[in-house]
Amino acid sequence: MNVLDRRAFLGQSAKVAGAGLFSVAAVERLEARAALAKQGSGKSGEGDGYGPVSAVAESGSDGREILALPAGFSYVVFGKIGSIMSDGVPTPLALDGMAAFQGLGGQVRLIRNHEDRNPSGTGSVPPDPGAYDSTARGGTSTLDFDTGSRTLVRDFVSLSGTIVNCAGGHGLRFKSWISGEETTAGPERPPGSSFFPKRHGYNFEVPLDRGPSDAAIAEPLVPMGRFAHEALATDQSTGIVYQTEDGGSGQGSGFYRYIPDDPENLAAGGRLQM
Repeated sequence: MNVLDRRAFLGQSAKVAGAGLFSVAAVERLEARAALAKQGSGKSGEGDGYGPVSAVAESGSDGREILALPAGFSYVVFGKIGSIMSDGVPTPLALDGMAAFQGLGGQVRLIRNHEDRNPSGTGSVPPDPGAYDSTARGGTSTLDFDTGSRTLVRDFVSLSGTIVNCAGGHGLRFKSWISGEETTAGPERPPGSSFFPKRHGYNFEVPLDRGPSDAAIAEPLVPMGRFAHEALATDQSTGIVYQTEDGGSGQGSGFYRYIPDDPENLAAGGRLQM
């Protein structure tokens, strides 16, 4: 699997359920407007837009109108909170950061965070044998979507034993999703947090090829730092990872650079700079 080309991904059609797909023409119009803005034309670039929006029923549904869209756009809904996934687990709550990758046979693989903030021992992602902390009930789920038939092929828990999985970013060569915990909860029990037997506040790597039956041990990427992780971006040419922090209102946050000793193995150590 490779990262899905942006225009190829967006050009499939409009499908909404954590990933929005629009037409290539729409993308080109947006790019043209951005170019006008860069030229300092002084124009809003809005033009006629896509026309007026109106309530549209979900494709294949019983008439539920969830979104308002311009004429000619459509959508399908999948991966709803509470719906039973292929592994028998109800879809966890608090959908958050995610990334889409090119799958096999025209499929799109979506790896999705669950920013579950429930106290220790409660939450929506059940721990599996490889869970980092069995009392932590956040993590990620993986969904395979067929863009031809516009149907969900399968979905399953792909990371468990973590908490407050907020954002993250692509790993090296787009072969993984790196999920970040936006908290420093743990045995120290910082103000406002629940007690957890293990320290949290780390990144965790979810390989793109991880399947529903793969035995996987969730290991924190300790050298990348322990803090309230937000988003990250990997320089695909060097393997250097840039990270943002969301320490909360009045707490102060940093912008970090992680220079790994081995870009293929982020857990092997490196230099963390602010």
